[in-house]
Parts: sequence; C-alpha cells; structure tokens
Amino acid sequence: MTAPPVPAARTTQALEARRQKTQVGLTRIKDVVDQMIKSRMPITMAAVARTADVSRTFGPSP
Repeated sequence: MTAPPVPAARTTQALEARRQKTQVGLTRIKDVVDQMIKSRMPITMAAVARTADVSRTFGPSP
C-alpha cells in the first residue's frame, strides 16, 4: 500500500515553513551567543540551547 502523492505546492509550503523556522532559530542562537560573549558567560551547548529555546541537537538541514 502506498501513500497518496502530496501536491507540489503543499510540499513547497512545508519546506519554506521549515526554512523560516530554522532561520529564526539560528538568529536566536547568534543573539544568545553574542550576549554570552559580552557578559563573559561560559558558552555551553546546553546553556545556548536553553536560552535560545531550541533543542541541543538543533541545526540547519544539509
């Protein structure tokens, strides 16, 4: 049994939404790291992820 095909427009919308969500997360991470550098806080993956509200495994898709 195969799944019905997904319309191309729907796939394009889903990919664009993911791209936008990734970009927002990357911007938050950059802002958090910049703030941590300015305040001389130790920069750890867990602290950045927690403060930026992303998962520790967050990263852009290849």
